[in-house]
Amino acid sequence: MARPSVKPGFYSLKRWRPVPCDRRAENLENFLGASRMTRARLEQEIHDAAGAECAAFVAGSITEGYSNAYSDLDVHVVRDAAATSLPLMVHVDSCRIDLAFHTRENTEKALRTAAKAPVAGAGELTRKMWEHKRKAVSAASRLTCSVPLYGQGTPWDVRLPAEVVRDGAADWWRAEARRRLVAARLLATRFPRVAARRFHEAHSAFLEVLATRCGEDYFGFKWLPEKLKRLGWTDDLAAFRDALRQSTKPVPDFDWFERRIEPLIARDQADEKYSAVFSLAPGVSLTRLAGQSLLSRWNMRAAGLSSALSGLVQEAVGREDGILHTHHDWRDRDVPDGVVELFSADFLWLGVGMREHRGR
Repeated sequence: MARPSVKPGFYSLKRWRPVPCDRRAENLENFLGASRMTRARLEQEIHDAAGAECAAFVAGSITEGYSNAYSDLDVHVVRDAAATSLPLMVHVDSCRIDLAFHTRENTEKALRTAAKAPVAGAGELTRKMWEHKRKAVSAASRLTCSVPLYGQGTPWDVRLPAEVVRDGAADWWRAEARRRLVAARLLATRFPRVAARRFHEAHSAFLEVLATRCGEDYFGFKWLPEKLKRLGWTDDLAAFRDALRQSTKPVPDFDWFERRIEPLIARDQADEKYSAVFSLAPGVSLTRLAGQSLLSRWNMRAAGLSSALSGLVQEAVGREDGILHTHHDWRDRDVPDGVVELFSADFLWLGVGMREHRGR
């Protein structure tokens, strides 16, 4: 993947710099020192809790340099069998350790999924595929963007190369940004306040793409401002804050978002062969009542369907992926009214696909 092009006032190729492992190790040492904790003692505490036959890694805000006085230490342990599926909180003096266990088998599966690109490369992205990919990229990021405590070179050391994780994370953000932007445009008339929120999320996701490609490859939803600060992108940081303010206004200015999102798309220089894919949301079912087709969700609310739309929904119900409609150019806003109506009523989930993979 080509690096972002030079754009005066924003960034240059010279600023591309992934956070090196020694920087993460230095951040960890600084935190441990402030907590009156040594690395040897930390390793012993984890060893006592997890055992010897495993690999342990420290990741998160502390190693990335985003931590504060209230941060806890995120430790990920890979073993043949997980001790528990729930995080285990350990307190050692003033140091709070959040211990998470992962099985080697499940971790290897997640890493294989994270290494596949692009996120919609297999065709149309359904909700299940999207969630699976997000969890996989998150798991890969936490292990790769980490400081190993022990277990390096053992069968439990299953990290991916940094560039693979970086490309996978950027690809996921790229698809997510387009999902949010399409949703914002479709909801603008019916639900402007919701649309403003989706515009803000799309703007943030496009910034995440650029930041990830420039070395800020830790995958997390809440650290974007810190990433922009470290990259020195002051204009983008100001735009992020302005977008947040815009999303809370009683009367949102959608043109404001459009003017700021389009340059971000241009800076990414990514292939635009995306399509918008609408599939049935979880809990949606189709029933007949008094000669009319009713679409319900979780049997809590329902909407009547026209005969034409009923046929489309009936066909989608019979499909394993639940796909109802594929709009082959994600930029084209001329989505059928019936599809927009069902999406606005939260009966459809919006995914993305690649245009060379033709669906319905």
